[in-house]
Amino acid sequence: MARTFLLATVSAGQIFIFSKPF
Repeated sequence: MARTFLLATVSAGQIFIFSKPF
């Protein structure tokens, strides 16, 4: 369970970074 949660967090983080480039 923790592994899936971590993977989802990393994916969400990457999407957030790519959708808001500085």
